[in-house]
Amino acid sequence: MGLIIECRNLGMSYAAGTVRVLQNLNFDVQIGEFVVILGRSGSGKSTLLNILGAMDLATSGRVAISGVALGDLIEAGRTQFRRKSLGFIFQTYNLVPTLTVAQNLQLPLELNGLAPHDKIEIMLATLGLEGLSARYPEELSGGEQQRVAVGRALIHTPQLVLADEPTGNLDSIASEGVLTLLKALSRTQGATVVMATHSADVARHADRVLQMHDGQLIEGP
Repeated sequence: MGLIIECRNLGMSYAAGTVRVLQNLNFDVQIGEFVVILGRSGSGKSTLLNILGAMDLATSGRVAISGVALGDLIEAGRTQFRRKSLGFIFQTYNLVPTLTVAQNLQLPLELNGLAPHDKIEIMLATLGLEGLSARYPEELSGGEQQRVAVGRALIHTPQLVLADEPTGNLDSIASEGVLTLLKALSRTQGATVVMATHSADVARHADRVLQMHDGQLIEGP
């Protein structure tokens, strides 16, 4: 299948190197994999996702997505990379509150200059939200909002989806539904998913689990 993510000796530090958040990370992710980064709060999971998402630059080492070294891109290049190649899902949904469900789904298409055609209708049906297209985020349950967030992350067919504690605000039933949807939709579109979580129950959905502790990848429980 080939690699989509290559991390070599990746490190992140602050305060002139005195605060080390990530230390010497080395791992690969295959195209189409569903990988979970498992660790407690403060272990470095979110920092790692921010680097993979070209929102932060590592202070040492190298990370490449589909052969593109993120550290070699200027800011405009990183913005374009995020817009076209990535989808993001957050714990707090991050939907635009002044836009309807359909408009939130349309936003990534507009940013990439893609015509909606029937993409929005198809995505609404896939999400099980056909009758809610004209509603605003505040009119939805948490599970429904996160379903919209999953659809928004995938509607422009990105190579890579990054999810940071996407079920952290959901009950167990809504959580299971969102994870099942994310896995099925990413499989259909051939997208790779890297998800950060502290939950071992969530991690069981993964093809592979990478455990983090104090900014390092560890083996075993």
